Parts: sequence; C-alpha cells; structure tokens
Amino acid sequence: MEKQKPTIDTYQQKIDTFNAGQKGGSATAPRVGQIDSGYTFLGGDPSNPNSWRKN
Repeated sequence: MEKQKPTIDTYQQKIDTFNAGQKGGSATAPRVGQIDSGYTFLGGDPSNPNSWRKN
C-alpha cells in the first residue's frame, strides 16, 4: 500500500484541482502527509516553510 501512496496523492491532487475549477475557486490546500517536489506537508499554513519537511 505504501508503494501506491505517491500515486494516490497525485490523483487526489488532480481531483482536488479539477473540483476547484468546477466551483470557480482556487485549488485546495495540500492534505497533511501529502508529498510535493520531495517535501511532505506537515499541516498548517502551506506558504510557511516550517509546514514542510524535506524527504
């Protein structure tokens, strides 16, 4: 299951972006534990570097 997690996260992000476009809004904040460009989101403000951990 852990091998599938990056794939699941990628698809969930695409779904969230699509759904945000359907509502006319912007993309949602990353989910806790989501991996993006080699960093894991820990929670809190996504624009704060302290909310991310390098993998």
